[in-house]
Amino acid sequence: MGTTGPSKKAREKDWPDDRGGVIAWWRRAPIVAAVIAAASFCVYLVTLAPTVLADDSAELVTAAHVLGICHPTGYPFYLLAAKLFDLLPFATPPVRIGLLSAICASAAAGVIAWTTVALTSSAAAGLLAGLVAAFNGPMWSKATEPEVYALNALIISLALMTFVRLSKSRETRGIVALAFITGLGLAHHRTALFFTGPLLVAATLVLRPGKHVLARAVAAGAAPLLFYLYLPIRSAAHPPVMFGDVRGWTDLAPYLTGAAYAQFAFARPLVEVLTVGRQLLGDVTSELTMGGSILAVVGVIALLRRSRALGICLLLSVALLTVWNLGYLVPDWQDFYVPCGLAAGIWAGMGLAALVAAVRVTVGKGRPWAVQAVSITVVIFVGASLFQRNWATSSHRGEWQHYDRATAMLAQMPPRAVYVSDLDHGTFLPMYLQIVEGKRRDIIVAGSNKAYSLWARDPEVIPVIEGLQAEWQPSRSQDPEVRSRDALRFAAALAHRLDGSRPVYGWFFLTRPPLDLPVTALWSEFYRVGGLRPELLGPEPGGHPVAEYGNGISLAGITVTPEAARPRDVLHFSLAWRCSRELPKPPLVLLTLAHLGESGQAYQPPRMLLRYATWLAYGAAPIAPTPAGSVYRQDIVGLAPTNAPPGEWEVRVGVADDLEAHSNAPTPVRPVAGFRIAAAVRQ
Repeated sequence: MGTTGPSKKAREKDWPDDRGGVIAWWRRAPIVAAVIAAASFCVYLVTLAPTVLADDSAELVTAAHVLGICHPTGYPFYLLAAKLFDLLPFATPPVRIGLLSAICASAAAGVIAWTTVALTSSAAAGLLAGLVAAFNGPMWSKATEPEVYALNALIISLALMTFVRLSKSRETRGIVALAFITGLGLAHHRTALFFTGPLLVAATLVLRPGKHVLARAVAAGAAPLLFYLYLPIRSAAHPPVMFGDVRGWTDLAPYLTGAAYAQFAFARPLVEVLTVGRQLLGDVTSELTMGGSILAVVGVIALLRRSRALGICLLLSVALLTVWNLGYLVPDWQDFYVPCGLAAGIWAGMGLAALVAAVRVTVGKGRPWAVQAVSITVVIFVGASLFQRNWATSSHRGEWQHYDRATAMLAQMPPRAVYVSDLDHGTFLPMYLQIVEGKRRDIIVAGSNKAYSLWARDPEVIPVIEGLQAEWQPSRSQDPEVRSRDALRFAAALAHRLDGSRPVYGWFFLTRPPLDLPVTALWSEFYRVGGLRPELLGPEPGGHPVAEYGNGISLAGITVTPEAARPRDVLHFSLAWRCSRELPKPPLVLLTLAHLGESGQAYQPPRMLLRYATWLAYGAAPIAPTPAGSVYRQDIVGLAPTNAPPGEWEVRVGVADDLEAHSNAPTPVRPVAGFRIAAAVRQ
């Protein structure tokens, strides 16, 4: 009942196998899938992020931990699944929820391997497809941190596998399963529809199911959307993390559609679209390696010949996602290409199958060893190239620096301070530290259009913040510089209204010091609003400078307190600067902590090491020359790296013209002082 199409014998003829039928690939496919899933999971586990990073991972972990509401479209399916992993009785919340990403990504790679074996009847093609799907750059990166993209990849891979099985069995009831997977994607991440939508439409047009099957498919597709009921239910409970109040339909509807982000759709200028397109093409070729890229191109043609419907659907899906994403003016556009790695895996597997078929025709059936040798060589070569190419850029192993910087930032704010930022990476990390780890709950974390975690329900401060938020017109730009200057003005206005009753701080991304506003640059991203202008101190003892730089700048002295520290201890760096001439704009100061004896790591140390950048003399300008025996004193607060090995460490200081010059042509930093990590690693 509910099935039509050719008999099993006819299907075996249409889908031949080199070992005698459709049953052979079915028996091999689970083994290939299990090998790929197990291997990729082990690699993901080794390279898993030990804590939250500087993107949405901090918000997602925090929201899942307290069953809160994150940014639109809310991701209710992910949050509920993440909460289940958060209940595991080991590790920390970021690691527990990061395991969800690792499991989903490894399962997705296994499903792609299974699907490719089904298409090619080749275990080698399945292995290669799984390796490409697992270890391309975007997938690997998002599989090793708490993020939504790995679960999205699993949903899409299941849709691809269901479509292939449906094309074999011709069972119209499979459309119901495909519709359910499509609804599950809509309950999680809307980009899934770029892949599941064409597959569902193609299956419906080809199989032409009856009305009763269509009715069941509609019901199955709508059922997962019930996950969105989570949003108004939890909103009514006022959880500590609540991106928006969505109890009513008028608030819920634009939240579900992501109306706040609609202004960024197709907003990228054409010149920038071309630039991003060239970058994307270069990234794809680099991440797949040359061998993988060539096989993928061959595989596109092979798939169109093998299964025209699936081939057209994959090409259409990748094209739709690319066109939409190239015009989507957001800074993290690369993350949306994770599903394209699944298509690349299938294409690479199909390409290998086509290559093996050509070799078989060339050498004849009497030399099966030659065919096997080609298969094994290609799988090993492409797999190893992928692994070597993407390990450095995709592994999050030992990546504590964002966590440590946020910890150091909170540590230097005085009690009951107000902290402002409209940049996600500047807000989500303090929110995580407050809510999940219980640190510095006396600080109010707010933005110009929302307050994220208001643990301190101070009747004096909260009404002032909310009143200013109601009046403020925040910038809708996705340019971090524009948004940061807008948020900085909000912080200055808030400090004015608080009239000194509470200190105001903020995290703002600025490429040049904001000389037009009364702020102090503690780091190039971290500011104190008002006060703390540099003073010329003296007399200071003479002697030779610790280091001399260009533009008449020299470092007269530096002290580090304490001299012996443990991981996560707060470090105070006090620097004394001399200037032989007036500086029209403050140069950038680069402060790096590096393990003693490391060579070639003067400016780009391993991820476990911290580096800070700020402007000389807190960003004041112009900087007047220092009289003989006098110095400008500047203090910088940092943190001993969480996973720093014990031993002797160096403090290195450099000077660059500005932040852009520092990024494009880093100025070497010089060892100027040292201190000792006196304890073992403290996780």
